[in-house]
Amino acid sequence: MPSRSTVDDVTRFVSRQDLGGLITALESDDASTRWMAAGGLGELRDPRAITPLIRTLTDPDPDVRWKSAEALGSIGDPRAAEVLIPFLNDPDGTMRLQVAWALGKIRDPYAVTHLIPFLTDPDYDIKIATIWALGAIGDIRATEVLREMLLDRHPGIRSKVAESLEKCGWRPADDRERGALAFARRNWKEVSRYGRALGDVLIWALDDRYFDVRMHAARILGMMKSRHAVAPLRRALDDLEECVTYEAAAALAEIGNPASKKALIHGLASPHLSTRKVAAGALTRLGWEPRSLYHKILFMSATDDWVGLIKLKRHGVDPLARELTERQGMERAGIAKALKAIGSPATDALVQLLKNPDPDIRWRAASILGDAGDGRAVGPLIIALTDVDMRVATSAAVALGEIHNDAAVAPLTRAWRSDNPDLRRGAIAALGKIGSPHATDVIIEASGDENRDVRLSAVRAMGLIGDARMLPALLPFFKDPDPALRFEAVQAVHLYHGQEVDHLLTGALGDPDLRIRQEAARRVGRRRVIAAVGPLVKLLEDPDTGVRKAAARALERIGWKPSNSRERLAYLVAKEEWGEIQRLRLMADPAKTREGNRAALIPGGLQGRVLRPAPPDEQDPQEDLEADTVPSGGKGNAVEAHGEIPGLEHFVRVLNNPDTDVQSRIKAAEALGNLGDLRGVRPLMNALCDPDAEVRAYASLSLGMLGDSRAFGSLVVALEDPVFGVKRRAAEALSALGSRSAVTPLADLAKSPDPDDRMLAITVLGNFEDVDAVRALLTALDDTRPDVKSAVMESLLGLSDYWGSRTSLFLRDADPVIRKNVITALKSLLGEETASSRLLPLLRSGNFSVRREAVRALQAMGWQPDRSEEHAMAMVADGRWDEVVALGKRAESALIAALFDTDREIQDGAVAALAKIGDAETVRAIRAALRRGGDLEIKGIYAAMKAASLIEKECQKREDRDGPIPLI
Repeated sequence: MPSRSTVDDVTRFVSRQDLGGLITALESDDASTRWMAAGGLGELRDPRAITPLIRTLTDPDPDVRWKSAEALGSIGDPRAAEVLIPFLNDPDGTMRLQVAWALGKIRDPYAVTHLIPFLTDPDYDIKIATIWALGAIGDIRATEVLREMLLDRHPGIRSKVAESLEKCGWRPADDRERGALAFARRNWKEVSRYGRALGDVLIWALDDRYFDVRMHAARILGMMKSRHAVAPLRRALDDLEECVTYEAAAALAEIGNPASKKALIHGLASPHLSTRKVAAGALTRLGWEPRSLYHKILFMSATDDWVGLIKLKRHGVDPLARELTERQGMERAGIAKALKAIGSPATDALVQLLKNPDPDIRWRAASILGDAGDGRAVGPLIIALTDVDMRVATSAAVALGEIHNDAAVAPLTRAWRSDNPDLRRGAIAALGKIGSPHATDVIIEASGDENRDVRLSAVRAMGLIGDARMLPALLPFFKDPDPALRFEAVQAVHLYHGQEVDHLLTGALGDPDLRIRQEAARRVGRRRVIAAVGPLVKLLEDPDTGVRKAAARALERIGWKPSNSRERLAYLVAKEEWGEIQRLRLMADPAKTREGNRAALIPGGLQGRVLRPAPPDEQDPQEDLEADTVPSGGKGNAVEAHGEIPGLEHFVRVLNNPDTDVQSRIKAAEALGNLGDLRGVRPLMNALCDPDAEVRAYASLSLGMLGDSRAFGSLVVALEDPVFGVKRRAAEALSALGSRSAVTPLADLAKSPDPDDRMLAITVLGNFEDVDAVRALLTALDDTRPDVKSAVMESLLGLSDYWGSRTSLFLRDADPVIRKNVITALKSLLGEETASSRLLPLLRSGNFSVRREAVRALQAMGWQPDRSEEHAMAMVADGRWDEVVALGKRAESALIAALFDTDREIQDGAVAALAKIGDAETVRAIRAALRRGGDLEIKGIYAAMKAASLIEKECQKREDRDGPIPLI
């Protein structure tokens, strides 16, 4: 009578280990119940279940039959072997598979002769199961037939045969058998040891279905330098896997005979960069030179001969375009320069590169198209204005400006409405270069943009277009607090006319910024502004050489002539016409300067030369009288009237004589700096101890002008001077010396309780591209005074290119204040969008603290990952491994990068995650990362190798779990 047991009943029987209930359930009408009951009996492994299970081998349901066979195997009773053997010929493939599996578990030698015929079964799964079963039984009778399968075409079968032979106690008899066994196990070190006996096997293996077998076969053939392998290795150069073609080329290079040379020439056309490079290097060593244009192009590409490709003009374009897509980093910069040098013939190829999925390539293509100036690029560049990558869009805008095509005005106007400040800046700059009157209103509007760089572009654009309607918007920038904007305004008015413009330019001659004074002098000179003569004459004594020269040239243009010898001397000093000064004898003795006069101008080019005062007929009567007057307070320092003008020795005596009056010592300190003679360094260092603060200040100033490193220590001491003016001159002098050793004392000064001292140190630190200088500035961002913070931001802005490219360095700083403030500086100075673009790549950083700070900063800015890869990078950085695994293959590239992390925990997590989600493609990607090399740390290499090994083992486990399954 059929059993009424249900599936739920079977579950209870299994949990209670109810043998009788399970045997009864085998009689159920329900096939699912019988299937579960058979499986339950297999779990209990009770020999009393043998007979009932044998009966179910003839069950009408095929699934119940194979489940019963599996259960009999799990019980392992030899009584079942003889009953199971006939079912090896069952029409159902699954039944045959499970019978083989069961016979292997039962391990009855009686089954060996019955299993052997199935080693040739066309079903791969049954073949694998049979090999496994014979190994499990371990009968020596199976060894001979298994030995013949060591070189089976399928690597999975070879591997399983090697295992089974070992279990059967088989030992190789000679080197060929030892090599074949190592080959089946993929023990490549052993294979290379017996390579001579396996030459034909290794050539045969070049066609194996597994890439790593092909790769190692090629490598070992190269080590053997087998000339018989040349033709097969040449075919291997066309393999789809780069690692195989690379090893084939390297092997041919090792062989190095004429036949391999021909094969290597073929390798120059490989689609894989590493293969082409190996082939080219080998051909160079073999003395080969290309003859045809085709081979010349291939060879130049592989050897990075960009100059050679430039010379080929249009023939070099396509190879360069291909190399641009395949190379990375600095290599791309060199290729881009080559395409730029070719010019217009490269336009079509560059337009195609604008469609490349890599934004870095699109950006470079857009930049080069702008330099080429080919009108054919206008349409594609207009499309690129809407690129999702803002760097590409901005580059396209700038390029359109370089081409000067009116068709771009409307698209650029739309681009200016973007939320991205970089794109707005680029669009306005382009509109200015195109110079269309239709852009006037947009540029005027942009002059009020919230972003400083956009306003700068707008001011420059006004200067390029010169539309009178723009003048009211331009003139207020002369009073802007930002010196960069004032400078651009002074430059921009050259196309505008009127008294108001002349008046503003004249006023700019007194600007505190020397660049503005210099540019204003040039402008008023070209415009011949008579009203500017007075301010220009004053600029003849400006402390900056460039300003003095610009003022002198402007006065010449206006037609001004000096009215007295003092003006003539100042004018000639500004022009650096030292010979004329000497001829006219205009130099005055500073020791005879009348009371109330300024210090005499000391021409820097004279350097100790002796000059005489002007003759009586060239001096004013009053000047003659005053020149003969000996200054009061001088002891032994007076020089007779009409005597020789003193040189370095005189000024040294004056400076270091404590009985000389203060004004004379000040002038002597100033003169020693102007003379430019390094013999003045030591006296000036001594003068830093002068009782008068002004003397100490001028001594510091002159030491900065001389720029001698011997003064470094004395200037550092002067930073502690009680008078701020001396500190300021000492700090400026240290900056002029340019020694990075100055950063440490300046950083200490930045911690002073005096806010003026802190402001001074922060301003000067902005002149040093140095990590410690940036650290000091970032620390100072926490200053309680707003004016100090503002100075910090200005210094950081000036150094933004330097520290912005080293963000990761500061994010891994031990000081949390540095880590916090570098993010603040990024957001404040560069904007959140630019900050995000700088931080995103850091999610791949090999340093845990860098990743952690980058993730925190991005989260604080409300960043949401746009792509699954970014999502994976963030989760890896945060160590959320379960979520990473849930992403599956989408997380693969992020996990492979994490294998080379410096943090052991991240490495281990990446290895474990890859073992769960990886497959054969993952192993290839890991090995490709290892081949790229670079400065990979040894721990990262070990982690990558471990991950690849675990993935392969997981594939093997899938094969053995619940019985053998195909190795995919």
